Amino acid sequence: MKLISAHIKNFRLLTDLELNFSIDIEKPLTVIRAANETGKTTSETALIWGLYGSGVLPGKGKRYPLYPSDSLAKGERKVEISVEIEFETEEVVPIGKGRQQIKNMRYRLLRHCIEYPSTAEYVKREHESITLYEITEKGTERILDSNVRGIIENSIPEALKDVYFTDGDSAMSFIEA
Repeated sequence: MKLISAHIKNFRLLTDLELNFSIDIEKPLTVIRAANETGKTTSETALIWGLYGSGVLPGKGKRYPLYPSDSLAKGERKVEISVEIEFETEEVVPIGKGRQQIKNMRYRLLRHCIEYPSTAEYVKREHESITLYEITEKGTERILDSNVRGIIENSIPEALKDVYFTDGDSAMSFIEA
């Protein structure tokens, strides 16, 4: 999977963040550097939630609020949270008579939910949904809901998410080992 861009809205401390990843063949790696407590790990968590949903959050997300922490102080009763990710992947597609070819596919994924800020122990999260579109020269076409998980799993299996999305400390531990 090659990430192209992401748009994160109301995800913890990130109220409206656009990320554009390197798609330069000569420089294919994107490194996010910033001061502590500015949202690097939150960005990583938002991308992971966007792809895999609440089940991969700490405690399966039941005690892990996604809404911005100042939502309570602002008196907000409900917060819409979304992560949109555009990515490319290589897929094997049939071309007839038992033949196949590798094709670059481009997708736009949108994960959305609503949370209700409170001081309760468990987070009230509703209407979590994921929508995936294939982007073609002719426009966008919605992927059947039943096919979305398979496309994501073929792109980055959930078991490998911690290898694909890594922070500096984890990378250094891997290198030192």
